[in-house]
Amino acid sequence: MYKSVKEQQEKGIDHACRILILTETIFEINLILENYSQKTLLKKYNENLKNKNLPPSNISTMKKYLNQLEKEIKIIAKFYFKNDQSLIYYKLNYTLEKIWLKPIELFYKELKQFIQKNTTT
Repeated sequence: MYKSVKEQQEKGIDHACRILILTETIFEINLILENYSQKTLLKKYNENLKNKNLPPSNISTMKKYLNQLEKEIKIIAKFYFKNDQSLIYYKLNYTLEKIWLKPIELFYKELKQFIQKNTTT
């Protein structure tokens, strides 16, 4: 039991860390560019992951994280440009200080649910 909780905790910490790095990447790229493709975002995201000694991500995993940021955690809003659907802009809905708390809250909520589900009384 303890081992699976510890594994789940480590997995959750890694997931929360990657989401925070992606949010930080969106913040950085928004300062530099007005609009960008997901490939550009992925390239910068992987650079930031590398700087934190984490393995790089692929486009499908990053899209999954972006979806989670947009729909579950509600940190970002995605905008497409009328003339070019491949160019996008992710708007941060909160300041970076508030954003850092949201994925951590989600992680603890998921961990608590996992422990409750796997604890026998």
